[in-house]
Amino acid sequence: MNKHSQYNADRLETIRRAKNRTARLTWTINIAAAALFVLLTVALLDYWLLLPWPARAANAALLTGLGVFWATRLWRLIRRPANLKAAALELEARRPELGCVVSTAAEYLTGERSATQDYEPELVDALQEQAAKKLLLIETRWYRTQMVQTASVLAGALAVMVVFLAIAPAGWVALRRSLWPWTPAAYTRIEVEPGNVEIPEGRDQEITTRFKGRPPKHPQLYWRTGNNPHWQQASLTMPDQGTYVHPLKNLRGTIQYRVAANDVVSPDYEITTFIPPEIKHLAIQVDYPAYTKQKSVEERTPNPSVVRGSHLTFRVTASGQIDTARLRFANQPGIELKRNEKDEWTTSFTARKDAYYWIELTDKKGRKSGNEKPYHLTVLPDEPPDVQVFSPGMDIRADATNKIPLKISVADDFGVGEVKLIFHKVNQTEQSIVCVKQGANDKDVTATAEIDLSPLQLKEYELVAYHAEAADNNTLDGPGIGKSPVYFIEYTTKEKALSQCNGGNGQKINLLETQKQIIAATTVVKENEIESRFPDSPPEARSEFAAAITSMDGATKALDSLRRPAALRAEDETLEHLYQATRLLPELEAGMCRGQGNCIKIVLEAIEKLKESQKKQREEQLSTLINQAKRLAQAQAKLNDLYRAAQDPNSPQQDSEKTAASQDKKNGARPGQGGRPRQGHPNEPARAEGGQPNDGERREARNGEGEKQDNESLTQSGPDQKQLGDEANELASKLRELSGKDPRVSNRYSRDMREIAAHLDQAAQYTVERNFHSAGIEGGFGLSGLTRLISALEVLYQDNPRATDLAAEEYPKEYEKWIAEYLRKLSYEE
Repeated sequence: MNKHSQYNADRLETIRRAKNRTARLTWTINIAAAALFVLLTVALLDYWLLLPWPARAANAALLTGLGVFWATRLWRLIRRPANLKAAALELEARRPELGCVVSTAAEYLTGERSATQDYEPELVDALQEQAAKKLLLIETRWYRTQMVQTASVLAGALAVMVVFLAIAPAGWVALRRSLWPWTPAAYTRIEVEPGNVEIPEGRDQEITTRFKGRPPKHPQLYWRTGNNPHWQQASLTMPDQGTYVHPLKNLRGTIQYRVAANDVVSPDYEITTFIPPEIKHLAIQVDYPAYTKQKSVEERTPNPSVVRGSHLTFRVTASGQIDTARLRFANQPGIELKRNEKDEWTTSFTARKDAYYWIELTDKKGRKSGNEKPYHLTVLPDEPPDVQVFSPGMDIRADATNKIPLKISVADDFGVGEVKLIFHKVNQTEQSIVCVKQGANDKDVTATAEIDLSPLQLKEYELVAYHAEAADNNTLDGPGIGKSPVYFIEYTTKEKALSQCNGGNGQKINLLETQKQIIAATTVVKENEIESRFPDSPPEARSEFAAAITSMDGATKALDSLRRPAALRAEDETLEHLYQATRLLPELEAGMCRGQGNCIKIVLEAIEKLKESQKKQREEQLSTLINQAKRLAQAQAKLNDLYRAAQDPNSPQQDSEKTAASQDKKNGARPGQGGRPRQGHPNEPARAEGGQPNDGERREARNGEGEKQDNESLTQSGPDQKQLGDEANELASKLRELSGKDPRVSNRYSRDMREIAAHLDQAAQYTVERNFHSAGIEGGFGLSGLTRLISALEVLYQDNPRATDLAAEEYPKEYEKWIAEYLRKLSYEE
């Protein structure tokens, strides 16, 4: 074989192999692409139309047929590959300019022809040389092109398949159903709660179903009782996105149920009922603190109201085989109950604070029962005595040698201890006298005492301050100390006390307002105008004015820093200096007791106008704060509803009607008390007038942790609850500020609001932890406190007596600058 024949053989062998390889691969790729398109078509039809099992089985048979056809043809291609002549003929077919030279040369190479005649070998060599020259110039790239084209078809099929799997929620399920029609795979997956469960007989059970994959069109719940072969049917409702529920009411015996939707049915589940242990009898023995001298009582109600420090003994009798029993509290550790010889479950503890509690019973099989609705233990504080000086009960004038008899009325819940009279000459050390008590019982007593003015050596225009104090018998966290208002005894040359004197035109001058107008009149005078303003004032009077102003500044600073003893000393000094200034200035004295003196009258006009302006402003501020508190309560009530909805929908509300009645009885008016309302416990009529329903103490407390629902409202409840806590803190600051301007608004209201804010902040923390049970309890405490605070503030707002004008005529315009400066300083503008 010459070199041309060898080249032709090698070149044709390469083309032959490429031809065989290309034929096998293109056949395989084409069959694969066809199978993918068939599978995708059937999967799409099944996805939208839910093809029946026979149709999907026919598709599986078609795919199987394609596989068999491919294997058979591939086997033939492998067993009967193309030879050199076939490769040469295909080459000539693709390149017609080659003629028959290459195929003829291939015949000689394969032996189909042989050189047998004369000169034929030389011709064959020439033919091989010519064929080699032609093959040398030919490129055989069509096999690669054919492979690329065939592969692109397969790539397109794969791309369509990927898109289908990406956009279809259950595309893989469609492929599985199309390939294996007998598979249990379904487009919709069902999650059923509670599954198999055991519940107390007679209870309701809510069936909750969640669907994944294709949304269900008409989900149905099927159930049957006992051995009944007939299934009952009900459509499921969807209160929340993606969650379907249906309640089964008053279940008894054994109940089987399942859920069906689209083409899928859940497994059969079973609800088994049992007779739960029940509380047959509950008794609470209340042993009051020894100092109250109250007999022990037995409460039959699970919602008792007791005095703080009372010792409580619980006795519970239950049905069934009880293994353990315990008291579970909403905001403190639980207490285990122990069985006694009478088959009662008992425990004891000392009541320190209000609590919601449950009695949990567990039988021998570990099944729990008890009260679903929380009980409420109300712990009442022992209020301090109410003390009133009813004789003389007012500021009086007396001579320096008089003995002043006093009568004092004291009332307490459980008994009055020592009653003392505290008195002192202004700006001197206090003295005390133990009063003589009279009365048929220790709860309401009358005490007497006497103040001997002689040892005090009063000088003219000096005064004595006094008040009564009484202690109760509280040995637990007391004693509680009650105090009467402070009264004054004045030693002056007038027939009446200065505080009881009338100015001109029958206008009554209040000693506090007189003190204000003297300070204002002195403050606005400039240094270079002293002689013109007070041409006849003695130096001693100016000294007293200056000392009074200094003392008032000290009293203001002491009050701002909440230092009571220092404030009282400064106030005593102020009053003492002002009385001496009154004595030294006849002009002021005449204006106070005989209606003369134009200077005082002008200032009193300004004071009255300022009082009206300030009072109106205070009333507007108080009204604004009440409305803010109401809006805060409404917003908290909505959040509490969300917390309740996040738990068992059948969880009961808190029953506090008996608690409120006991509280009103505890805080009712007593003889000598004047019907004073207790702190934080205004009476019900006041609530009704205020327009606030008494539902703050009826908020629902939840048993258990509650279901954690992942919905938009509950997700937003955390920031909303935090915002309410911030608003409550801000409202507490405003009440604190108002208490410094309005004497009716005591600091206790701002303290109560801070406690409410603490409850709301704690509720916000629980919502972050998704503990809606505890958040509901803290929110209930906050709402209850808000309701009481709103009622108390509305009582203050309704008690709005009108002030009496001190002057009707206009003040002279030449004093306008003085009055404006006075108003500025008195309203704290700097």
